Amino acid sequence: MSDDVTVLEDEIEAYADDTVARVRVLSVPTTNRFVDGIKYA
Repeated sequence: MSDDVTVLEDEIEAYADDTVARVRVLSVPTTNRFVDGIKYA
């Protein structure tokens, strides 16, 4: 990961049915290409 990216939240949850969920929230630099920010799912 680039030095100008900051991890704000990084959570992992494991469930009884062996499902694992991970949520990572990143702060990334602003850019002219994506003026509304970058969103991933």
